[in-house]
Amino acid sequence: MYELTEIIAEFASEAEAQVALVRLRMDRIPAQIIGHVPTAASFSLLGRLPFSSIQLVVPRSQSDRARFILAAAGVEVLEQDWESLAESAIDGWICSCCDTEVDHAEDVCPACDTCRFATLQDDGSVGFAS
Repeated sequence: MYELTEIIAEFASEAEAQVALVRLRMDRIPAQIIGHVPTAASFSLLGRLPFSSIQLVVPRSQSDRARFILAAAGVEVLEQDWESLAESAIDGWICSCCDTEVDHAEDVCPACDTCRFATLQDDGSVGFAS
């Protein structure tokens, strides 16, 4: 049977994530690490390639217990509603090309002149959302 998972922590290094993973597995919580840190291979002539941070995920039914265990060990954990808190902290929209925060009234990023509805493609080019 499958269960939904929840991100409970993010890490800057894989070593930190592995330590937290071992702590949870010692308490029989089936945690997993997802994502990766950029390396020299993550960059091309076109700039930075997309990457994700290192995240620790656990089954939703065990997320509260996992947060408690990690917090007791001194690991900084994400709040349960961290995604909605992050979205509410933005007053406007984020440019998909340069990550600049742009006012709601603007349709073009003032930093790089990218259209509000443009998206950064996997190959580094700019396209438009459908």
